[in-house]
Amino acid sequence: MVSNSDGANYYDFIEKVAAKDNYTFTITCNSPAVLNELRSGDFFVLPKKNYDSLNLLQNFSLHRLKTDSNLLENDSIIRFAESFNSSLTQINSASFQGSGPYRFKKWQKGERIILGVLVL
Repeated sequence: MVSNSDGANYYDFIEKVAAKDNYTFTITCNSPAVLNELRSGDFFVLPKKNYDSLNLLQNFSLHRLKTDSNLLENDSIIRFAESFNSSLTQINSASFQGSGPYRFKKWQKGERIILGVLVL
């Protein structure tokens, strides 16, 4: 439903994610593997408003999202997928401000991205 087939394999080893506080989270892997540490160090940390501004996923655990085949007919899941997929076609640089030291200044799709230093 969500247009992210490349990302699905990248995150498949994650069993659950638990927030400790506003700045700390713990990732639990579904099996021990040397590559899990390497794979888990390259995540984008984005505000929830960037991918679920309507709070449609708030009642779904990661485990349920990965295993419950009935979710394909769930209204909240369908609305989330539609919203997520439509945002993929939009280029709004304000939506991509993450936790790093840079910000988007300009994005010309298929051509270039211009970054600037984030001043706090």
